[in-house]
Formats: sequence, C-alpha cells, structure tokens
Amino acid sequence: MLKSHKCSGYSSSILGVTASGWLMRYNLDSGKPLQQVYLSTKYKFKSIAWETDLYRIVLKSIHFKSSTTRAGQPGSTSSSLLMYLAVFSVAPLEVLTVLQIDKNVFGQDVVDATVNSGFLVIMHQSYWMEFYNFEEIIQNYSSAVKLGSPCKFHKLNPLNETANQVSMDIVGHYPYGLPLNVHFLSKPTPLFQISSNHYFVSFGGKPWHYINIPKGLDSVFHVSALEGNVLAKNGVLTSDTLSIESDQAYFHRDHSGRILHIGANTLR
Repeated sequence: MLKSHKCSGYSSSILGVTASGWLMRYNLDSGKPLQQVYLSTKYKFKSIAWETDLYRIVLKSIHFKSSTTRAGQPGSTSSSLLMYLAVFSVAPLEVLTVLQIDKNVFGQDVVDATVNSGFLVIMHQSYWMEFYNFEEIIQNYSSAVKLGSPCKFHKLNPLNETANQVSMDIVGHYPYGLPLNVHFLSKPTPLFQISSNHYFVSFGGKPWHYINIPKGLDSVFHVSALEGNVLAKNGVLTSDTLSIESDQAYFHRDHSGRILHIGANTLR
C-alpha cells in the first residue's frame, strides 16, 4: 500500500490491490473507499510500488509458469509470457500503460522486470540488467486509454479459441478491466546495460553516475560514470567492519549527488 500526497483537492489516500483484481483507493483518515478500478484477474497483480515518488505507481504481477495452452491468445498464458506491469499516474489516478514482459521479445533468460524512475528495467540471469526509456515506450509502442472511457476489448470466442471477438466496454469497469495497450513488434533499443550483484543499482550525481555491486561480491560498491562506464575517482566503497548484514550504499534522494554508505556501525 502507498500513501498519496495532497494535490488539486485530493486528500491523502491509501492504494491497495486485491486478489480479485481491483485497485482500491481509500481515504487515509476515514478508511472510506474513494475510487475503485477493475484491473482484470488475468493479470494477477500482486504488488504496488512508486515508479516516481508522489507521481506514478507501478503494479507488478506474479511470474507466470510456462504453458502452451492457447498461447498468444488474449486471456491465456503464453509459453513465453513472464509477467505483466501496469503504470498509473496519481492525483488524479489514471492508467498510462499495461504491458507484458515476453521472453520472445526481451530474451529467454529474462527473470524479472519493473518500471522505475522513467526506466523500464529488464533483469536477466547472471545479474544483468537492461534499461529502456519508458517515455519512449509510451510514445512509440502504446495506444492511449482513459479510465471511464469506452474501449475495444478482444475476447476469445468460446466456440473457436483461435478466433477473437471484439467488444466495447468501459476502461476500468468489470468484467474486462484494463486493456493491454503496449505492443512490442520488436525489441526496443536499450539506453544502457549494467551488471550488478542482486540487481542493485542507484543513480545520481551530475553528470549522471550509478552505484553497483560487482558480480560475486557483497558490501563492495563501485561508483561509475554512466557515460562510458568509467569508475569514478575514489569510486570504490568498502567497509573494514565485518557484519552479518550487508552494507548499503545509494545516492541521497534529495538529488544533491551525495552518497550514503551505511555499514554495521558507521554512516558516512
């Protein structure tokens, strides 16, 4: 659940996703339901996180198991489908994209994905990550949809599973919920690629730098320039203290370029 900020008359609220396929918004003070959006049970969304603080959220689905039954048909589970992602703006709540992460598009070794800070992040085996421009995906690969507006939904013909029927319904209403409005005809071009243990990465600084953990290491951080992947001066952060828990290091969220390195007994 997430707390939404006050904006244009919108009071503080809590967002939650239900097992029955609804995105719910409640008043933070009274608990009164303020808004409900039907997502569809086929997506099986299970978690919500901030994509951009106080601006956009991302919903992540479960990871689907491989199945060859009705592969590629709407409402079915393709053998190459890994998961679904949905991105909403908040205050007001509005859907931006619903997309599927397909191994036939991004690679058979894809293990996870998310949208964060304007990037579509695709995670591969061996802690390899690809970063895509999310705004470019919205512009080049998506069709616009709006909550409460009519939309064409594709559904299976029960008498012929290979044939689709088209039905007009309202976006965010039961029984169809949200349409899949991002379609990749080919793999987009990634902005850059980064390898980091545990898929950890933090961006910050001017010009842009990133913090990652070299493969096979823990509590060792490298700070590198995004352009050219050049290690920064004094860009290796380590701790002399041994601890059961791993150190943490990330750029401060105030966009000052400062780095917080948190060890077992130190903060610097």
